[in-house]
Amino acid sequence: MTSLEEYDTLNIKQLKLTSGDDIIGLINSIDKNGALVVLERPVLINSHLVNKKEVYYMSPYMPMSKNNMAYVSAHHIVAQCEITSDIKEMYIEFCLQEMNKEDKPAQYVDIDSNDSDIDLDEFDKDFPKDRVLH
Repeated sequence: MTSLEEYDTLNIKQLKLTSGDDIIGLINSIDKNGALVVLERPVLINSHLVNKKEVYYMSPYMPMSKNNMAYVSAHHIVAQCEITSDIKEMYIEFCLQEMNKEDKPAQYVDIDSNDSDIDLDEFDKDFPKDRVLH
């Protein structure tokens, strides 16, 4: 069996949440009442406008999760769909890259420290002031 055929057997779905977030994840299980969906390695689909084109990229959905699982209330799922084989392949590749990162120690930056390399004023100037945050 080729890896592409193996990907097709995985129950990986895209979910649109009531928050507006689009996430992709491997459906681990759904409780017997259908009220809770358990996702393995959920990723957030982000988008930005670059040169008048919308560009999509993935990032961990719950990056602080201890076990890389997310428990989503079915009441907060607006829509779901199967994803194409090429997106499935990108998702799996992204997850494998994230797993490799987990083997490395996390970097910690104390932003309250005076010797921090982070210039918060520089960071703030690039943040859009007219954008609505929820």
